[in-house]
Amino acid sequence: QLVVLIVVAFVVTAMVYGAVAVLVKMDDVGLKLSAGENAFRKRLGQGLVTAMPKVLHTISIIGMFAMLWVGGHILLVGANELGWHAPYELVHGWAHHVAHLGGFVEWLVETLCSLVVGLAVGAIIVVVLHFMPRRKAKAPEGAHDVEGKPATSDE
Repeated sequence: QLVVLIVVAFVVTAMVYGAVAVLVKMDDVGLKLSAGENAFRKRLGQGLVTAMPKVLHTISIIGMFAMLWVGGHILLVGANELGWHAPYELVHGWAHHVAHLGGFVEWLVETLCSLVVGLAVGAIIVVVLHFMPRRKAKAPEGAHDVEGKPATSDE
């Protein structure tokens, strides 16, 4: 089992990083294709260059929701494991009430509740950090800004 787990870990890691590498380099591939003389390759390359900002924007939105969902779920399960059962039981109670509608609806309720928890806790953290006083970093001795003036500590 350990060997299989290690192999699966390496394969999944290679696939994830491979997919990221393909996404990052896709606009470069598009530029290379659009520089060619073949009309089809040129159109394909221009399409890739045009599409990549939209694809990356979409992935960033999906990723944000996924992180809120997973983070909220971790918080719900962690709170339950530490003895604060009310939030976890509330979510499972709501999911149980819709179980007759099917497993997908039950999963969707749990997922949306986890997302809301992640969003709420994240918003609280953002507000707290926004109002926390910040220490200003000291500029290194003899440092200057781009205009040649002595650097100040608020840079």
